[in-house]
Amino acid sequence: MFEFLEDYRDMVIDAPNMEGVVLTCRLRDGLTDMEIPIDAPLQARGLWQRTSGGVLMRDLQFGICGLTLNDPDEATKVSRHRAQVGYDVTESDWVVGEFTGDTDMLIVDDNDKVLISAGSYSRENWYLFTSLEDVLKKYIESDAEKYWEINE
Repeated sequence: MFEFLEDYRDMVIDAPNMEGVVLTCRLRDGLTDMEIPIDAPLQARGLWQRTSGGVLMRDLQFGICGLTLNDPDEATKVSRHRAQVGYDVTESDWVVGEFTGDTDMLIVDDNDKVLISAGSYSRENWYLFTSLEDVLKKYIESDAEKYWEINE
């Protein structure tokens, strides 16, 4: 799982649709099974075996796009914090990523479903996916564009 991320461990890409914008990828090494919490959902576990987090397709100069992937500790801290400040996140959610430039989150819930929050909107308005791997692949293929928002 998530083998494709190896190609994005440490690289810089010129954003094809945004003149002068450079997308940076800096992914840390993966974790061992012993370093990943036992209660982590299967898809989050697969991601963390490949990378313990970092930036993926992030514009570091202007901060207009990108995704920061969280390690397990960060994922649970962000979940708790966002729940405390009123976001429709539960403490059993794992915020595996946070999008640059807004409050959108990439979440794997305790049922191993993948969600992308839509700002501060309620959970029923969030985007639902079956595969975290597919979400990340398509995000890379779309050059950090939020492809799920296109043609709404």
